[in-house]
Amino acid sequence: METEKKHSWHFDVFDQKSRWIFITPSEYAKSLGLYVTELGHFIQGGNCITHRIPENTFCLTFTPQNSGLYEVNMHFPEKDYTISSALAGKGVALVDNSPGYSIEQHGQNENYFIQFTGFLAKKYCTLLLQQEYFQPFAMNWLPSLIGIFEKLILLYRQPSNDIRDTYASMLLTKILSRLIISLSTDQPLYSENKYVKCAMEIIEEHYSEPIKLSTVADQLHINSSYLSRLFSGEVGTSFSACVTHVRINHAKEMLRTTELSIEEIGARCGFCNSSHFIRLFHANENITPMQYRNAWNQKTIN
Repeated sequence: METEKKHSWHFDVFDQKSRWIFITPSEYAKSLGLYVTELGHFIQGGNCITHRIPENTFCLTFTPQNSGLYEVNMHFPEKDYTISSALAGKGVALVDNSPGYSIEQHGQNENYFIQFTGFLAKKYCTLLLQQEYFQPFAMNWLPSLIGIFEKLILLYRQPSNDIRDTYASMLLTKILSRLIISLSTDQPLYSENKYVKCAMEIIEEHYSEPIKLSTVADQLHINSSYLSRLFSGEVGTSFSACVTHVRINHAKEMLRTTELSIEEIGARCGFCNSSHFIRLFHANENITPMQYRNAWNQKTIN
């Protein structure tokens, strides 16, 4: 597809009830890292053609139920996507506008979109898009999403101010965070399993001592293999990884609040020797214990 020099649109039918707002972000809005650039609620029909030139923005687009029969073809420089009315009311799609694209639509369609950008937008959308230009997400909270859209419409019909921009950024964060969490339905955020919770309490209480999976399992009166499977399934990581995580958290606290040597902190946190402590600390924090302490001291001095 040859890149257009400017955005262009053509609609055979564009209902007067449609809404389209262009937002000029304030410097404060930009500093928040996540801000809206366009809002649209289109009711259209016939043949509709859109060309968007490359720009550093992303778009959330969604269609309510009973919006008509339609087919939408999206053409990116390296890939095409087709969307049909069968998806109406069942989810939201995230679009990366950076390569530029064209859209050809046929039929009757009602569509909402929220276009946004910012340095946080890139971080969120990199995780959500997973190297695609277009990514659909199934959801059962589409009415809530439309409600958020309507709140944004009300916000941006008023003059700009810092409170409005903060609230708008918060609403965007809420949408994107919820989509990210939906990607992890097979891995819970935390475990409510009674054995896992009790095991974590034992680890927290005895982190400075040698801790074995079999010993903790015996205290809980369950099989060690079963406890290991619980950690993998409920926490998404191993028992030993959880022990290391707890120990390093306590080590960071000591590095910040005491003048104990690295060797002494490692010993107090249950690591068998200082080399083992330094290696695991660096593997988890991408920095050595001494570098961590120096960075913290520099921060508090400044």
